[in-house]
This record gives sequence, C-alpha cells and structure tokens, in this order.
Amino acid sequence: MAEDSSSKKFLVNNFNNYKMVDSRPVMEQYNELVRILGQYTQHGLKMDESISVSSIIDKLPPSWKDFKHTLKHGKDDLSLVQLGSHLRIEESLRAQDSDKGKGKEVCWTFCEHDRRG
Repeated sequence: MAEDSSSKKFLVNNFNNYKMVDSRPVMEQYNELVRILGQYTQHGLKMDESISVSSIIDKLPPSWKDFKHTLKHGKDDLSLVQLGSHLRIEESLRAQDSDKGKGKEVCWTFCEHDRRG
C-alpha cells in the first residue's frame, strides 16, 4: 500500500514539475506528458481533462508564449487530442517558417553574389 502511495506521489510530481524546453520538439514533450497522464489511470488517479489541457498549455516553452496566450483565451474547451492537433500544426508551421528563413538567407547571399559578379 505504501509503495502504491509513493508511486502516485511520484507520478503527480513528475507531471506537476515537468517543464517544456525550447531545445526539444514540443510534440515529443507533449507525448511524454500524455504518457504520464496515462499512468495516472493505471494507478487509479483521475484528473479532469480540462485541467490536464490547461496544465499542459501552461508548460509550453518560452518561445511559444504568444501561441500559449491564444490557446488560453480560446472560446472552446479543448480535449487532449485537440490540443495535440493544435500543437502538431503549430510546430509544423514553425518548422516551415524556419526552413523558409534559411532559404531566404541562402538566396540573399547567392543573389547578392550574382549582383556583384
């Protein structure tokens, strides 16, 4: 019984203290949090889905500040699945923007080189 109690405390601490970072993909971190929440069920713990979603939004990394604000002030309550979809889309868009930025740099350097020569 004491072992189960400490396992539950460990799980709750894992979720509560989890901090997302900019140096890792957000979806990878989201999936870790969802896995922890799945372990809640295995240990008989329950957390309201809206609280889970809100907590995960709060954990988004610093560079996601504007997106976090958008999610927090949306009209509808999101499910974990819907949140995952929003995060996946946003991460994909950010990756595309990042690639375009690199492309512009290369093009600018290349185009600049062409103008000189």
